[in-house]
Amino acid sequence: MRHLMPLLAAAAMVLSTAPAYADLGDQLAKLLADDAARGDLFGSTVSLSGDTVIVGASRVDDLCPSPLPGRIPADQDCGAAYIFQLDAQGTWVQVAKLTAADAVAFDEFGNSVSLSGDTAIVGAHRSNETGTLSGSAYIFRRDFGGPNNWGQVMEITGSDTAASDLFGKSVLISGDTAIVGAVFHDHAVPTSGSAYIFQRDAGGPENWGQVAELTAADAAGADFFGWSVALSGDTAIVGAWADDDAGIESGSAYIFQSDFGGPGNWGQVVKLTASDAARSDSFGWSVSLSRDTALVGAPGHDDHAANSGAAYIFQRDLGGPDNWGEAAKLTASDAATRDTFGSAVSLSDDTAIASATGDDDGGHLTGSAYVFRRDAGGKDNWGEIVKLTAKDPAPIDQFGSAVAVDGETAIVGTAWDDEACPEDPSCNSGSVYLFDVGDTRSPGDLNCDGVFNGADIDPFFLALGDPPAYLLQFPNCDPLNGDMNGDGRLDGGDIDPFFTCLGGGQCP
Repeated sequence: MRHLMPLLAAAAMVLSTAPAYADLGDQLAKLLADDAARGDLFGSTVSLSGDTVIVGASRVDDLCPSPLPGRIPADQDCGAAYIFQLDAQGTWVQVAKLTAADAVAFDEFGNSVSLSGDTAIVGAHRSNETGTLSGSAYIFRRDFGGPNNWGQVMEITGSDTAASDLFGKSVLISGDTAIVGAVFHDHAVPTSGSAYIFQRDAGGPENWGQVAELTAADAAGADFFGWSVALSGDTAIVGAWADDDAGIESGSAYIFQSDFGGPGNWGQVVKLTASDAARSDSFGWSVSLSRDTALVGAPGHDDHAANSGAAYIFQRDLGGPDNWGEAAKLTASDAATRDTFGSAVSLSDDTAIASATGDDDGGHLTGSAYVFRRDAGGKDNWGEIVKLTAKDPAPIDQFGSAVAVDGETAIVGTAWDDEACPEDPSCNSGSVYLFDVGDTRSPGDLNCDGVFNGADIDPFFLALGDPPAYLLQFPNCDPLNGDMNGDGRLDGGDIDPFFTCLGGGQCP
């Protein structure tokens, strides 16, 4: 894949752009809010849909009244979300700043965001709409209220949300359907948690009406069901990272499906847990869903070292109809203690991304993210293809506070970046980075110098015999460049075709 990118950046909006031609793992841009300020936490949540990005900044101090005048200050932590769009010149430009029409201090609007086409949803989990800290979420649409305007369509709450529910802790929108988590809702037992499904035009044109409330069949107090949510088509996944099935806070996630158990019913299909679940894994801290594949993060997992982290792939109908079977376990090729791989995850068709906010490669808690591809390293294998880091890492930035991937582009939030006030090491204004993660397979080119020649022989045998070592030496290369017989995996069957092609014979 080749993207022609501009050489110049738009001041204050885009701090850096990609090289003239972008390859796998290249940083395409670094984005800041045009009014970035200390403590905004811009990049704590992100979402990506085609050529449009939304970024949450829940600690933005803006003009908003106090919820208790005389006792609580006004204008603090009102929150905001920012829309960026890729223009005709290939530059990411801020086109809107979203705030709630009824914003109040400490609502933390922007603590969760999601985008699908021309529609966005933004959570404000600390708003007092139906009680103190009951929470709410807001729907915005492009061209609502005028051309190119991102107008607020409506505010939504759960039909039974109450004080301290934190409705809006998590949100996801997919087409005409949205899901919102209320992590402390008392539906089954105190603080067991719920998630709510909303449908566009349910109850009237432009209305987003609630069509279902989701709860775990085995709900228990303080499971934090609804901490993370995702949606794809007629299927939803809800994380409950504090579930205790395999030990305290081992975690779980639940799959729900529309019309499962009856027309119009969103029924629980299956409960997911890791095959090697253990105490404090926090499985379900992050979740993502794309068609028939689910991705669940477990940042507390101790596979390689304490809290090195892991993420798990589940596949629909693997192990039987309506079963979601564990298809793969993902870990970082350079996993280390307290990396917390799986802190944030995202999935788009055959591409997965998982962040490790505790990674120390560029300094203490600089953070990183890892991209995996289905069939990389073998049929149905999810292989690591590139590690993403910021070009300008700094201690405690925690690159990877949020991630999203759509097609060939990934976005990574860095909420504790100090770009807006670099002289202040605790500025935490925040930023986001965009990367190229497109499929760049080039048969035979195992050293990724753009040419297939004799210099690829040693890398070919390294990829064949020691894939982790290959990825460490060639972090931006896809080992499936060595798949010379086209069967979707790299193995001994590729040796003869490799040398046949190298010698001028038939090539894939």
